[in-house]
Amino acid sequence: MLAACLAHSSELLAGQSNSPLGAALVTMGLLATPTFLLLSGVVCGYLSTTDSGGLSWAYRWRLIDRGLFLLLVGHLLLGLILGTWYGVLAALGHSLYITDAIGIGQIVAAFALQRVSKKNLFIGGVAIFVIATAVTVSIGVPHSHNTRYLMRLFLGLKEVDENDGGYMVPIIPYLGIFIVGLACGLEYGARRVHGITMQQIATVCIRAGLAFVGIALILKVAAVIVRPHLSLSLYPMLSILTNVRQKLPPGIDYVLMFGGTGVFITGIICHLSKYEYGRQLVGTLAVLGRASLVIFLIQFWLYYFPVKSLHAHPLSIAWFAIVLPLSWVALWWVAWWWDRGNYNRFLTLGLRRFYSVSVSPVPGS
Repeated sequence: MLAACLAHSSELLAGQSNSPLGAALVTMGLLATPTFLLLSGVVCGYLSTTDSGGLSWAYRWRLIDRGLFLLLVGHLLLGLILGTWYGVLAALGHSLYITDAIGIGQIVAAFALQRVSKKNLFIGGVAIFVIATAVTVSIGVPHSHNTRYLMRLFLGLKEVDENDGGYMVPIIPYLGIFIVGLACGLEYGARRVHGITMQQIATVCIRAGLAFVGIALILKVAAVIVRPHLSLSLYPMLSILTNVRQKLPPGIDYVLMFGGTGVFITGIICHLSKYEYGRQLVGTLAVLGRASLVIFLIQFWLYYFPVKSLHAHPLSIAWFAIVLPLSWVALWWVAWWWDRGNYNRFLTLGLRRFYSVSVSPVPGS
């Protein structure tokens, strides 16, 4: 959430492309999306291992319920916000948000968990991402409006123009990242059962994160070396694969660099849990995590709405240095109020209650 706020707060400045500070904020915020997807998958996978029945129908319906809530209610709320500058049609009908990708991932998880091993989930997630990326970089840009829409929806387009409208997170590559997280969550749950300590988990995450970042840097250096020897027609393909800022569609270097950074930070957080001050810090930040959806919605009103919809004058760097921390404090207090009231219980379509009424449990099960 903090990374997302960093990236989106750049709208309060003179514009992402015209402001060096704004560009730096956007770059730091790029770790939000792959980390959010990975951790969402990890949580879904881990919780399935803590369920008393292994993976009960109640938990499956909880995943389906939350997934549909994000796809229906979450999409509607985000669309109404972004519709104030995109236009309602573009924001609702021509857009797919990161919350939608997580919602789809949760529904897939409800059917995949316990039917697919964690090893196959990991391999499948990586394969889905790699194949989606390979297809994206190998096919031409379609000119048909309907074909372009479907390409943006499922795979992502190398080139997007103003006529496409909206903001589209491609489903398939980001679903692959979520499934990788799902497999990691199952592995984490299995290791916890066998007594792995938090410090051992921290070591695994730190090493894995550094390895991913290292691979990303090697690929980037290799791209710089081979670029002068390539045909100009291959430059767009090389950019998608090795540009660390290539988010839509997600490039391999982007996911390795910022996903790896997210895994590394996760390891640091696990390491801090051995210290009292670390537990206090993590506990304070966790308030934002537990209220992530409501904070994600509100921060658009704080950072995007004034500039994009009201056309407010950009802040100076001095004012920005004051407004940004104040906005974080305000968001934290909203998250604290939301968490204290346990208002996450309202983030549901009620499917679990419907299922429990319509299907009676088997005696002795």
